[in-house]
Amino acid sequence: MKVYRHVNIVTCDQDFHIYLDGVLAVKDSQIVYVGQEKPEVLEQAEQIIDYQGAWIMPGLVNCHTHSAMTGLRGIRDDSNLHEWLNDYIWPAEAEFTPDMTTKAVKEAETTAETIARTRTIIEEILGYENPNFKVMVAPHSPYSCSRDLLEASLDMAKELDIPIHIHVAETKEESGIILKRYGKRPLAFLEELGYLNHPSVFAHGVELNEREIERLATSHVAIAHNPISNLKLASGIAPIIQLQKAGVLVGIATDSVASNNNLAMFEEGRTAALLQKMKSGDASQFPIETALKALTIEGAKVLGMEKQIGSLEVGKQADFLVIQPQGKIHLQPQENMLSHLVYAVKSSDVDDVYIAGEQVVKQGKVLTVEI
Repeated sequence: MKVYRHVNIVTCDQDFHIYLDGVLAVKDSQIVYVGQEKPEVLEQAEQIIDYQGAWIMPGLVNCHTHSAMTGLRGIRDDSNLHEWLNDYIWPAEAEFTPDMTTKAVKEAETTAETIARTRTIIEEILGYENPNFKVMVAPHSPYSCSRDLLEASLDMAKELDIPIHIHVAETKEESGIILKRYGKRPLAFLEELGYLNHPSVFAHGVELNEREIERLATSHVAIAHNPISNLKLASGIAPIIQLQKAGVLVGIATDSVASNNNLAMFEEGRTAALLQKMKSGDASQFPIETALKALTIEGAKVLGMEKQIGSLEVGKQADFLVIQPQGKIHLQPQENMLSHLVYAVKSSDVDDVYIAGEQVVKQGKVLTVEI
């Protein structure tokens, strides 16, 4: 058992417990103790790591991103979503595998063929039986996918008993496209197809209106909020406060590096808080605790992984990050830790990261890949 002592712990659990000068104990990949220091915990330790006043919190949960776009950072700035997608992103992605793209165009792959190929990939991943893998069926959006493809995607998700992940209500232009094509707004169209009755993650939700929010509150849908991407593409500000008050799950996400242009989750949490204060005209909205939970446990709930990650609790996987505030002027005074975690911390402040008890970042250096 490893014991991390002299740490200030933000658990992000249901009651938002904070342990100052506390202890976190990990055995194998799981948390076996979190709380104030006890002699019996230290006595059982095979290794004691003294973090000398560092801050520990759960690993941040990014609910929506695009790994394949990692090589497209900076490809196009100063464009709205649909120009950005049609004129830059999709042509660039086609160049990733030009032979396959040409073949697909020539053979005019059917919906059935697309679904069959996708199912083969998903079943292979599910076969790994890795608890860190959560697979979802992800048709891009109501405006870029045919009705047949959307229906077939939902059918496959039901058959495999896995969730759906899709972009929804991201822009006014999207709403106009769907209204013209199907005679109804995106949410109503997806409800007609049955999406609201299946566990789903809807990315963005910028254009949701009051009636749609009320409907989502009785559905199986959670929202992945991408504040910086929505700002950069001038898509708008999602009605996050209204969604949360209605009881809809909301997690924080970065979207891709091509529309952001980084994957800095602390920056996303800070931006989300500031935007909701400004949008509502009420500085008390989206307080610190809400922001930190949206970055962690709420994001885990959005992905259906809250029993495994998202908070520091006994029995959960030991996913956590460590920030040493000493010597960092922007993190002083240290007693205002919670405020700093939302409004001052930078990604570069993260010293160590652990996933399932294994250290993957040490003193800011990633251990698992060469950079």
